[in-house]
Amino acid sequence: MSNSTVQAAFLLAQLETLDRHASERAPLWNAYWEGFSGLADRGVLARPRIDPDRKLNHHAFFVVFPSFEECERVRLHLKAKEIAAYIGYVPLHSSKVGRAMGYSPEDLPITEDYSRRVLRMPLHHELTVQDVETVCREVGACFG
Repeated sequence: MSNSTVQAAFLLAQLETLDRHASERAPLWNAYWEGFSGLADRGVLARPRIDPDRKLNHHAFFVVFPSFEECERVRLHLKAKEIAAYIGYVPLHSSKVGRAMGYSPEDLPITEDYSRRVLRMPLHHELTVQDVETVCREVGACFG
């Protein structure tokens, strides 16, 4: 069997369970949305935009901070609490391939700035709504 056949079989299996996995993650995603509402209202962070005409797959939940320093402070606080939040967006022009093609961070400064302020929250099948509430509380603790 060729690599492409194996990859296609793997992808097909994932596609067949897509709706089930999305519906299992929905309560977690929604708990983040609600849990960060107060901080979003205060302008401490921004949550993902929701387009009512689109169906969410609840694959990831991220927040955007006003500055890299605030993002990094929150990330380090969560790390100290053994909560694995991480930078979830590497601009293509900053990737290994992008750099090999001759691009540099200075080529897209707005994209570069945004990527340094995005923090992706844990979201996986072993997580509970209570875990999400803990993450939200810990992020909130960084802002009093």
